[in-house]
Amino acid sequence: MEFGEGLRQLRLARGLTPSQLASKSGVNTSQILRYESGERKDLYFSTLKSLAKALNVPLNYFDDYWDGTNAQKQIMSHVWEDISPEEVREIIDYMEFIHKRHEKKPFD
Repeated sequence: MEFGEGLRQLRLARGLTPSQLASKSGVNTSQILRYESGERKDLYFSTLKSLAKALNVPLNYFDDYWDGTNAQKQIMSHVWEDISPEEVREIIDYMEFIHKRHEKKPFD
Protein backbone atom coordinates (compact mmCIF):
# COMPACT_ATOMS: atom_id res chain seq x y z
CA MET A 1 0.00 0.00 0.00
CA GLU A 2 1.25 3.45 -0.88
CA PHE A 3 1.67 6.13 1.77
CA GLY A 4 -1.20 8.26 0.46
CA GLU A 5 -3.65 5.38 0.52
CA GLY A 6 -2.58 4.43 4.05
CA LEU A 7 -2.84 8.04 5.18
CA ARG A 8 -6.33 8.37 3.73
CA GLN A 9 -7.53 5.13 5.35
CA LEU A 10 -6.13 6.17 8.72
CA ARG A 11 -7.61 9.66 8.45
CA LEU A 12 -11.03 8.21 7.61
CA ALA A 13 -10.75 5.66 10.43
CA ARG A 14 -10.17 8.58 12.80
CA GLY A 15 -13.25 10.33 11.38
CA LEU A 16 -11.29 13.34 10.15
CA THR A 17 -11.68 15.44 7.04
CA PRO A 18 -8.51 16.60 5.27
CA SER A 19 -8.98 20.08 6.72
CA GLN A 20 -9.46 18.73 10.24
CA LEU A 21 -6.26 16.70 9.90
CA ALA A 22 -4.51 19.80 8.58
CA SER A 23 -5.67 21.78 11.58
CA LYS A 24 -4.51 19.10 14.03
CA SER A 25 -1.18 18.45 12.31
CA GLY A 26 -0.15 21.81 10.93
CA VAL A 27 0.30 20.18 7.51
CA ASN A 28 -1.41 22.13 4.75
CA THR A 29 -4.73 20.66 3.53
CA SER A 30 -3.61 20.74 -0.10
CA GLN A 31 -0.42 18.87 0.85
CA ILE A 32 -2.47 16.19 2.62
CA LEU A 33 -4.69 15.83 -0.44
CA ARG A 34 -1.64 15.59 -2.73
CA TYR A 35 -0.20 12.81 -0.54
CA GLU A 36 -3.50 10.97 -0.50
CA SER A 37 -3.91 11.20 -4.27
CA GLY A 38 -0.35 10.01 -4.84
CA GLU A 39 0.53 13.27 -6.57
CA ARG A 40 3.14 14.04 -3.94
CA LYS A 41 5.63 11.34 -2.97
CA ASP A 42 8.44 13.20 -1.17
CA LEU A 43 7.89 12.62 2.52
CA TYR A 44 9.79 14.75 5.00
CA PHE A 45 10.35 13.39 8.47
CA SER A 46 8.88 16.51 10.09
CA THR A 47 5.67 15.98 8.09
CA LEU A 48 5.56 12.34 9.10
CA LYS A 49 5.97 13.26 12.77
CA SER A 50 3.22 15.86 12.59
CA LEU A 51 0.80 13.47 10.92
CA ALA A 52 1.56 10.61 13.33
CA LYS A 53 1.00 12.87 16.31
CA ALA A 54 -2.26 14.27 14.90
CA LEU A 55 -3.54 10.79 14.04
CA ASN A 56 -2.50 9.44 17.43
CA VAL A 57 -0.31 6.64 16.09
CA PRO A 58 3.27 5.83 17.01
CA LEU A 59 5.83 7.16 14.59
CA ASN A 60 6.90 3.67 13.60
CA TYR A 61 3.38 3.15 12.19
CA PHE A 62 4.77 4.85 9.07
CA ASP A 63 8.09 2.93 8.94
CA ASP A 64 7.30 1.37 5.58
CA TYR A 65 6.84 4.80 4.03
CA TRP A 66 9.95 6.57 5.29
CA ASP A 67 13.29 5.68 3.68
CA GLY A 68 15.41 6.07 6.79
CA THR A 69 17.83 3.40 7.94
CA ASN A 70 16.88 1.03 10.74
CA ALA A 71 19.04 3.05 13.15
CA GLN A 72 17.32 6.27 12.08
CA LYS A 73 13.91 4.68 12.53
CA GLN A 74 14.81 3.44 16.00
CA ILE A 75 16.00 6.91 17.01
CA MET A 76 13.03 8.64 15.46
CA SER A 77 10.53 6.39 17.19
CA HIS A 78 11.65 8.00 20.44
CA VAL A 79 11.93 11.61 19.27
CA TRP A 80 8.95 13.95 19.09
CA GLU A 81 10.58 17.34 19.10
CA ASP A 82 11.98 18.80 15.90
CA ILE A 83 15.25 17.26 14.86
CA SER A 84 17.07 17.89 11.62
CA PRO A 85 18.52 15.20 9.34
CA GLU A 86 21.97 16.50 10.28
CA GLU A 87 21.21 15.94 13.96
CA VAL A 88 20.02 12.43 13.19
CA ARG A 89 23.32 11.79 11.41
CA GLU A 90 25.22 13.11 14.45
CA ILE A 91 23.31 10.75 16.73
CA ILE A 92 24.03 7.78 14.48
CA ASP A 93 27.71 8.77 14.21
CA TYR A 94 27.92 8.95 17.99
CA MET A 95 26.24 5.55 18.34
CA GLU A 96 28.75 4.06 15.91
CA PHE A 97 31.62 5.69 17.84
CA ILE A 98 30.38 4.19 21.11
CA HIS A 99 29.96 0.79 19.48
CA LYS A 100 33.51 0.86 18.06
CA ARG A 101 34.93 2.06 21.38
CA HIS A 102 33.15 -0.78 23.13
CA GLU A 103 34.62 -3.33 20.68
CA LYS A 104 38.17 -2.14 21.47
CA LYS A 105 37.87 -2.58 25.25
CA PRO A 106 39.50 -5.75 26.56
CA PHE A 107 37.32 -8.11 28.54
CA ASP A 108 37.69 -7.86 32.30
